[in-house]
Amino acid sequence: MGDSKEIGPANSSKEQVRKERMKYYAIGFGSNYFHQFGDCAVPLNGVYYNSANLDGIATASSTDGSLSNYNCSFDTNNEVSFTQGSEYVDPQICIFPLHPDQTQSMVGTKSAKKQANRFLRFFRRRRQRQRKNKKRDIKPDSFDTPKQEIPSVSSCDASFELPYACDKKPIEKLAVGLTHATFTNEKDICMLGTLHGVTYPFPTPRLAKVPLKCTQIACGRRHSLALFEGKVTMSWGSGYFGQLGHGLDFIYCEQPTVIERLMPRYVGGEVVSVAAGGMQSAVIVAGNTMAWKNRFNSKDVETRVFWFGNNKHGQCAIEEGVCNAVAYPTPMMDVFHPENKKRVSFVSLALGKSHSVGLNHHGEIYSWGSNVSGRCGHGDRSGSMKSALKQLSGISLPKRIDALKNVKIIQIDAGDAHTLALSGSGRVFSWGGNNFGQLGVGHSLPLASPRLVADLEFSHIARGFAKGELSEAAETPGDAVKNVNNSEEQIDIGGDNHNLRNLGAALAPIHYPSSPQKKAVQKAGDSDPVPPKIVSVYAAGAYSAALSSSGDLYTWGCGESSQLGHPIPKTDLPHIDRPTNNPNQEYVLRTRDVKSFDSRLNVLLPRRVECIRHLGLRVEDVATSSNFLYTVCSRREKEDLDDEYCYLMGRTLFDLEVERREKGLDRIRLLRVGHSNDDTCDK
Repeated sequence: MGDSKEIGPANSSKEQVRKERMKYYAIGFGSNYFHQFGDCAVPLNGVYYNSANLDGIATASSTDGSLSNYNCSFDTNNEVSFTQGSEYVDPQICIFPLHPDQTQSMVGTKSAKKQANRFLRFFRRRRQRQRKNKKRDIKPDSFDTPKQEIPSVSSCDASFELPYACDKKPIEKLAVGLTHATFTNEKDICMLGTLHGVTYPFPTPRLAKVPLKCTQIACGRRHSLALFEGKVTMSWGSGYFGQLGHGLDFIYCEQPTVIERLMPRYVGGEVVSVAAGGMQSAVIVAGNTMAWKNRFNSKDVETRVFWFGNNKHGQCAIEEGVCNAVAYPTPMMDVFHPENKKRVSFVSLALGKSHSVGLNHHGEIYSWGSNVSGRCGHGDRSGSMKSALKQLSGISLPKRIDALKNVKIIQIDAGDAHTLALSGSGRVFSWGGNNFGQLGVGHSLPLASPRLVADLEFSHIARGFAKGELSEAAETPGDAVKNVNNSEEQIDIGGDNHNLRNLGAALAPIHYPSSPQKKAVQKAGDSDPVPPKIVSVYAAGAYSAALSSSGDLYTWGCGESSQLGHPIPKTDLPHIDRPTNNPNQEYVLRTRDVKSFDSRLNVLLPRRVECIRHLGLRVEDVATSSNFLYTVCSRREKEDLDDEYCYLMGRTLFDLEVERREKGLDRIRLLRVGHSNDDTCDK
């Protein structure tokens, strides 16, 4: 932590007022079939539709400003249905309580629904005023976007506030499994959802038998792990493959139970980190806890990894090799650095369904397990058919991903068949399975080597990109990243070096309208505000998510269960097309939203979840599961909502391409109208 700074009286009082006004909300996307959001969840589908289309369902006329013109009804599953004028399939977005002290009675739930309906009516009236203000003449050749009035919680009074608000952050740690969620507050470990046939319809505390504070939690598909202050590790849930660490005889543990074989006397150190994924679990043990605390600044950190659970594809990487189950915590095989031959110590782990990824304190990534669809990222550039088949199949031993050896990675996460990595500069890389577009590169081909997710390069987009060059980087199939140097910012794409600093020669840079904040900065003689960057990434199932420094959430991949936060249009979307390697085809318009035979919506490129910002919220924490997504949000300040420059800086490259293309078409239409008028006058 950095040095504390003194705050003046004015700033101190302003900060105190801001903290007093701060409210936190839990927003969920996706299916609630297994009560992942609880029985008190209140749907907010009206906001979903409004954020999707200004002229959609919210344009129905109503004299009293109510929702009476909608065919709206709540069913037993707390779902809401809108039918009039709807162009989208009924989405699933809700707000729900995450604290046991919040109301849990049906009377409280009905009151929360009424409060949500009042907010939706207020939201709709604000949208109608926005459309009226938007109907004004804009110059055809103007590149400025009209200022957007975003109705928000921050602009509401208490009567129009969303339900289930918390004065302080309701949770400290959050993790989700396939059908359940586990989180901690200042007192207890709580659960929500369904685990091993037992349903928890409300945030239910789980009794831990040790009087210690929980410092870390992790969830697999149907089990959970918890690490406590005294370096005590507990587990509960399903244990068919030994993923609880208690042996194969313990098929199910309802209450958190101490894993005796992870005590310091057995493992030779203290457990400092836990990880879970699929049907397997892992813990990191450090012999020197002081060195672990300074692991990112220390030159040498000694750790060992212990695995237990499913090992059918070698994802546990134990000395005994591949086996169906590892019943008890077992040491991982030694991994040696390919250059200095020293033993590698991992400081972070990401567990997929059948593969695993590890990160050392130098920022290097190692992967092992099933290599189907190239999920281990060990692809090469030999180009032979034999090499291509080998890198997309088989089982891999722990090996460094050489494509990212010159990039310092700070975070990793793994889905069922794909992996995401985040660099220190905020750049996102992806590789592995891509059937639903979960890699965010614009197509559905698997990648056996890391690829830069170019649409999230906000700083370079703000400086202006050449048309098609960055799109080509996101569309070209095969191995894209050969060598990335943070100092030179060069990427090798298909054998051609593109210097990102020189892009923008074909088109002028993107000009954003001046906000009051930007004008004040320019008047003071300072530089423009810094564009947002990605601060964390998340992978689960067949989709991905990324959180930016401005509090915006970006998602892409499979959206069949509405877990991406984007509405599913009823109109026919194009089917997923495999890209063609046609050398004569210089540039092809990219498609973001498509469908497949088993999914109504696949998002091939990162897309911002607009409805969260429309609620006036910023995302603080995210947890992803295969068919639902948790977000913990806080209020945005009014200055933040009015900062249009910051809002526009968070747009992806695809959004800017669409905007420029539409403006170009508008200019062509105006020119045609002008020529036709001239011809009429001549006649």
